[in-house]
Amino acid sequence: REWRRIVTALLAALAVIVTVVTMLVLSALNDVAQNTNKLDEERSRETITGALETFQAQLGATLNDYAAWDDAAQFVYAANGHDWVVSNYGDMTVNSELFDTALVIDENNRVQMFYQFGQPVLRSPQELFPTGLTELLKTVRQIPFGQNPEATGFVQSDRGITVIGAALIRPKMALDVPTGETRRYLVFARHLDTAKIKRLSKTYVVDGLQLRKANFDARYFVNIFSPQGEVLGKLTWRSRAPGDVSFREVRPTVLLAVVIAGLFFLTLFFVGSKIIGRIKTDEAQAKEEALRDRLSGLYNRAGLFQR
Repeated sequence: REWRRIVTALLAALAVIVTVVTMLVLSALNDVAQNTNKLDEERSRETITGALETFQAQLGATLNDYAAWDDAAQFVYAANGHDWVVSNYGDMTVNSELFDTALVIDENNRVQMFYQFGQPVLRSPQELFPTGLTELLKTVRQIPFGQNPEATGFVQSDRGITVIGAALIRPKMALDVPTGETRRYLVFARHLDTAKIKRLSKTYVVDGLQLRKANFDARYFVNIFSPQGEVLGKLTWRSRAPGDVSFREVRPTVLLAVVIAGLFFLTLFFVGSKIIGRIKTDEAQAKEEALRDRLSGLYNRAGLFQR
């Protein structure tokens, strides 16, 4: 009986150890999964932030090419240069990945040319861009001589969130920069529509990228700010949760290992019990034989005294 208790206690202790180790392993795997999810979330947020910055920078680079241009400085300020302006600015808004709106405006905010998606726009710029455009032009006009007279930013337009850029039209080398009321400015706009967001999602490998309103409640998002710091909206996405996926794949294997270990200990307990029982039987039989005469089978002196 003493041996049975000892073996049972040892097996129970081993079972407890295996259970505790299993719980620690599962807890560690869960921590790894959560950290992996957090790293993936941070990567996605940095990627989307970079995508928005690239989207804005592309428009800025395009604007610089078209505004700091010797031909533009010649024809935009010429009395007979309207056809050139339409051909090189307005017509370029058709199916363009670089910009979909082009506006040439003078120092007194008089529109010289206004095209969107390849068609003339009859409405005023303030109707299409109720906020942001006026402030952006003011910023460019206040840039001191010798610095780059350009500015870009996200604004709210009649079609949703849009990145716009404004620049002074000038020669490439800026040797003869227009001054005073003769100055004219080029404005490009690029709408952040559904098609562009889908391309961003595919290019930067972010699942379920969508443009939402500023007050939309989401766990994974990046805010889109105006140059004044106002939140215009947010880009949201679905987390792939790679840590959870990996944890779900590994957990059955760990649990299977626990089940196998449990079966192993049950087998040890069963076999040990059988062995102990056999030992006890043999021990009892040996004691009984020691108390009897081998020839007659009768109790010997020790057996008689024990009885």
